[in-house]
Amino acid sequence: MTEYLDADEWPVVEDPHRKGYVFPPANIASSYTTVSTKALQDLPHYDIGDLGRVVLLTALTEPAAAGSQGDDLDHHGLVKLDPEDLAGRLDADTDEIAAAVQELSDRFLLISPEGQGDDVWQINPMVAFRGSAAAQHKVIDRLVEQRGGEFPVPPEPGAVLANTATGKTYRA
Repeated sequence: MTEYLDADEWPVVEDPHRKGYVFPPANIASSYTTVSTKALQDLPHYDIGDLGRVVLLTALTEPAAAGSQGDDLDHHGLVKLDPEDLAGRLDADTDEIAAAVQELSDRFLLISPEGQGDDVWQINPMVAFRGSAAAQHKVIDRLVEQRGGEFPVPPEPGAVLANTATGKTYRA
């Protein structure tokens, strides 16, 4: 296996069994979001409105913001979704945005992290993640620890779910 830098100084690894591929430099790697193919295949089949889908796709592209501790939310896989800002950008009212975010949360596509504030959400790291695989595993470990050893896995589309807080049942 041979490693060298291309014209843009990106490490290129050549392997006789594979075509060459490029790794982005570490200083810009966080601008890449890895999205689960399964999540993309399932998204059209979830019983969520078009606005919910748009909010999820918007969340995937939102830049990181400062967290409650002043740290970079992107480092933790978090995103700030301000309902008033989203309502203005998506031509919806804040109640519609709140309902769309709740639809995504009910299906564990968005997760409400502990201690980060009302407008800060965790995109389920099994759905999409911006950052390295090592950072993704740290986020998954943190979520498992926060939830007493259980990880919030997105359900299969069409599964019947129940919200224990509201008693409402719905289809994924």
